[in-house]
Amino acid sequence: MLQRSALLRVAIGSFLICVAIELQQIYQAPWAVRFRNNRVAGTFLGHGFLWVDLVRYAVGTVIGVGVAIVAEGRWSLNTHAVP
Repeated sequence: MLQRSALLRVAIGSFLICVAIELQQIYQAPWAVRFRNNRVAGTFLGHGFLWVDLVRYAVGTVIGVGVAIVAEGRWSLNTHAVP
């Protein structure tokens, strides 16, 4: 079970990684565009910057934290768990 401080660190860390990936899409040097045109790199790094994606990442992070908190609450209430 994650402590709340650990959960918060994971949530902030994952959100910051998403923001960094989104912000790198603004950089349009020819070598960076060629790199992102690679199928694998393009899948992970994307091709175009959209402000709305930052909002989507934030909403997804909040939902993920909420699901983790609810799931941990249910697991901790389970007194019949098999070790």
